[in-house]
Amino acid sequence: LRNQAVAFDVAKGMGDGGTPMGAAMGLVGCDLLGRPEKRKVLMVFGDGEPGDGATVKYAMKFLRKQGVEVVLIGINTNCMSKFDKNAVKVSTSNGAADLGRAVMQQLEKALHLTR
Repeated sequence: LRNQAVAFDVAKGMGDGGTPMGAAMGLVGCDLLGRPEKRKVLMVFGDGEPGDGATVKYAMKFLRKQGVEVVLIGINTNCMSKFDKNAVKVSTSNGAADLGRAVMQQLEKALHLTR
């Protein structure tokens, strides 16, 4: 996965304005896999369509197979639900405080701190 992420041509940019999210997930995910902690949670935030949707799907499948918990949060968009039915959409109509609350709720949920 790391080789695929590195091979992704980030230098040429995403012509459609998309973010190379899958490549970033691959790089960060591989770093997580090298960590000694037993539990690994990767929270991914997006405010629009990633430019490399196929790589996002591949990275999620690979990382989850390795035991990494992947949480997707869309900021003012539902685009993350394309990759995970449990993705969360956060509206920031009331400002950044909405995002902070949503992040903490998702972190508590991922860490099973809520009932």
